[in-house]
Amino acid sequence: MSIKNNTTIVAISTPPGFGGISIVRLSGNKSLDIANKIFTSSKEIKPYRAAIGKIYDIDDGSLLDSSVITYFKAPNSYTGEDIIEISCHGSPYITERIIDIFIKSGARLAEPGEFTKRAFLNGKMDLSQAEGIADLIYSQTKAAHKESINLLEGKTGQAIKDCRKILIDTIALLELELNFYEEEIDFTPMSKIISILSALTEKINRLIKSYNYGKMVKHGFLVPIVGPPNSGKSSLLNAFLQEERVIVSPYPGTTRDTIEESFQKGGFQFRLVDTAGLRKTDNSVENLGIARTFDNINKADLVLFVVDITRPFSDFLPYLPKISN
Repeated sequence: MSIKNNTTIVAISTPPGFGGISIVRLSGNKSLDIANKIFTSSKEIKPYRAAIGKIYDIDDGSLLDSSVITYFKAPNSYTGEDIIEISCHGSPYITERIIDIFIKSGARLAEPGEFTKRAFLNGKMDLSQAEGIADLIYSQTKAAHKESINLLEGKTGQAIKDCRKILIDTIALLELELNFYEEEIDFTPMSKIISILSALTEKINRLIKSYNYGKMVKHGFLVPIVGPPNSGKSSLLNAFLQEERVIVSPYPGTTRDTIEESFQKGGFQFRLVDTAGLRKTDNSVENLGIARTFDNINKADLVLFVVDITRPFSDFLPYLPKISN
């Protein structure tokens, strides 16, 4: 799939703010013409070659910056279109001015994610790979990075294509046999068709499970720390974080609201939630906190149930059915 788009888009590709280098990117069939209007170099701008030169302000002809320009010729570029990348000094004024000059020269400001959208529409990647790029940019742990790389390399997309091919081949086989139903030919045993579809169902279920796992890896595992008052929930959270993040006291009901903090271990991110102690109380504010505790239990990927080992375990049995449900 490819698109013919007459508009040329521009956007900054590096984080906004001050830095040694910033990159401004153009994509579209007018990218090279627009770049030639403001960029002057002793060398001609050639595909896949970096050229050093100067950028001039088209309003007054003054020198704006010395920079490096790189030209990626269609279709061998990220978007499948002509791309120009300007590596300039990382001043917000310089990058904003370059973008403004490009817009005055015929480009328009890109919408969020539009470079990747064009890459998808031009057949440079599938939807799972496009998602992988966003996940890779925002990955914060080793596990999240690994999952995003798998998406980016097309492993998930290929698995979906394999499932689609099996389904299409099976449908084609059934349609063929229906067309020759009255002929004296050997048909595929129904048991074989069922076996093929059962194997396909297992593959699809594995993909669904991998999505749920990937979501937890991406956003972190939600782990509420629950239990009766004064069982050590807040102390356990502080121990995980290795800092005195929450107040610890010997008085029951100190924690009345949920407090969420994240930490990394073994390449994974865990979102620990300190919760109000589970008990019967007439205090309306504390009851609100307990209700939030159960809300977090319902959303949890894993629940840490904390008890005081100096008390009989039978004291905590009434809480377990509520948590397990």
